[in-house]
Amino acid sequence: MIDLDVTAPPPAAARGRRAPWWAVPLVLAAVVPAVVQLPAAAPMEPVAWLPPGTMRLMGAGDAFYVLRGNGTLAWNVTAYAWSDGAERWRRPLAGPAPDLMIAAGAVLVTHQPCDPQHAPSVDRLDPATGRPLWSAPGAVLPGGDLLLVEGGGCGELRHVTRLTSVDPADGVPRWTMRFPDGRPVVVGDGWFAAVGDTGGVDTYAMDGRRLGGASVTETSIVLAAGSSVIAADQPDPGRPGRLTGVPHDGSGPAWSAPLDGTAAACGPWLCVTGGGVTRALDPATGRTRWTTRALGQPSPGRSYVIGDGARLVRWRDGEERSLPGWRLLPPVEGSAAPVVQRGATTGVVDLTAGRLDVLGTLPGPQTRCLAGGPDRTGLRLVCVGTDGRAGLWRTARTS
Repeated sequence: MIDLDVTAPPPAAARGRRAPWWAVPLVLAAVVPAVVQLPAAAPMEPVAWLPPGTMRLMGAGDAFYVLRGNGTLAWNVTAYAWSDGAERWRRPLAGPAPDLMIAAGAVLVTHQPCDPQHAPSVDRLDPATGRPLWSAPGAVLPGGDLLLVEGGGCGELRHVTRLTSVDPADGVPRWTMRFPDGRPVVVGDGWFAAVGDTGGVDTYAMDGRRLGGASVTETSIVLAAGSSVIAADQPDPGRPGRLTGVPHDGSGPAWSAPLDGTAAACGPWLCVTGGGVTRALDPATGRTRWTTRALGQPSPGRSYVIGDGARLVRWRDGEERSLPGWRLLPPVEGSAAPVVQRGATTGVVDLTAGRLDVLGTLPGPQTRCLAGGPDRTGLRLVCVGTDGRAGLWRTARTS
């Protein structure tokens, strides 16, 4: 176990605490040396091997889900128990382009093709049986509440003409809002915003009440960061870019600043990346809080974010800690923690404590891993190897 947020040896009382049985303790250095000498990690034990063809992994509760298909209309989703890898149920899915998602605590199968010939739709599955509990038209907007949208385009470029708040339990609509002109919609913490073509921004509570409105210059990207709507006018060769911050419950812009890179919401901040660096801006004021080397493919947590190169950055002050030689695996929805590898040695990173926990060794590099499992039996991994073989693994028990 490497604690990345401790700069002095722990007191005597703390030194006697036992680490989780599944974590191989590692010695912490205040400054991580260029080469970290790892103690020999025990091989992880296979719990179950999964059928071939894994295309998507997702974890939720005491089960993990595997989406398989051949890229056309023959798809299925299978639920497995974390405890022993036993198959709980398997259900065929209609194409095209089904996917899995967790939203408002529900396990959803979404059909959101960027294809005008197929309207988007969503099914909620019973996690115990796989039986559909309800179906509804629309694409799912990620956020705390379940919002379904209809309109032209797809993904972040979808122009929403109809937005419906749905009760996740039974799929019954709570309320519906229409935007005849078609508007991009972004979701914040307890609110959402719709932006018109002429720059009009209207914000709403999750019960449909209007909270505020403002007007900004024509924008190419709209973001929700902190408690603000961010209008990002991306630069092009003939024109500089610009950022504008609008309080979600305000009546006008609170700040504006030049944009010299790409903007994205990241944890509590608005991150602007360009010229090899990432700047963390306060979404409420536009002021730079800290600067670090460019963060690529960040996976955010409560206190830290980890980016490509297995590099951790603390949200509070931008302090950077590297994990030399470790490789960050692609993020998997529903994973209990990001998974990293150094050769065959595999671990997870606690983004609250800033700690690396080594779980053991796997038979070679993995393409992606999902971490989870019942608390009483310790953390487990579902991994897909470079040979396409997938399995459920647990740490070796010690006496």
